[in-house]
Amino acid sequence: MEEEKNIKIPKKKLKFMTNKSLQFVTDKGLIFENLIKPENPEMKISLLYWVNDSINFDDFIDKISNYCSEMGSLLTNNDVNGLKTHIEKYTNLLN
Repeated sequence: MEEEKNIKIPKKKLKFMTNKSLQFVTDKGLIFENLIKPENPEMKISLLYWVNDSINFDDFIDKISNYCSEMGSLLTNNDVNGLKTHIEKYTNLLN
């Protein structure tokens, strides 16, 4: 009989999950990687993923809102205002 090998699959460490300064947290508690030092732009939990997939701010908000709904959460007006401030500071999506 052949011996089974212990195969260890490396898990990607998401630095932003333990560093609050790298997070954008919605009022309902959904955590996104913010745009300060994004390292996971290919993941839906990164705001950069949604910025890259959007044509303007309204499109961005619609997509983020839909994603939050899929996760069983809601995007509040306060979240939208916070996202607008964050987007203005770190991208040109509003230009």
